[in-house]
Parts: sequence; structure tokens; C-alpha cells
Amino acid sequence: MLKLYLDVNIYNRPFDDQMEVRIRLETIAIFSILQKIKSGEFGLLWSFVIDYENSQNPYDDIRV
Repeated sequence: MLKLYLDVNIYNRPFDDQMEVRIRLETIAIFSILQKIKSGEFGLLWSFVIDYENSQNPYDDIRV
């Protein structure tokens, strides 16, 4: 199984301005990758760095 490490910017991309074509296409690609992780086709790697970077996000509605 392919295991992926996704940087924090991947998780935040859906919150960016979707009117820009490049951002919308990246968001579609990210959702496709996340679906493959959810279905078990890919594995997901996680680290404390992601938790730390996310905790520094100034937006309450995006920070988990």
C-alpha cells in the first residue's frame, strides 16, 4: 500500500478562493486523494509537526 504524508497546506486548500481555476483543480485532486485514503487504497502518515502547524492557524473555523 502506498502511504502518503500530506502537508498542512493540503488540508487548508479547500478553504482558499475556489474561483481561481488552479486552486479549484488542486482542491478536486486533494479530495480525490482523500477519498482513496478513506477507501483504504492509500495509507496516511501523520506527525506532530502537522498538529503543531495546524494549532498555529489564526482562523478558528479552519484550525482543528
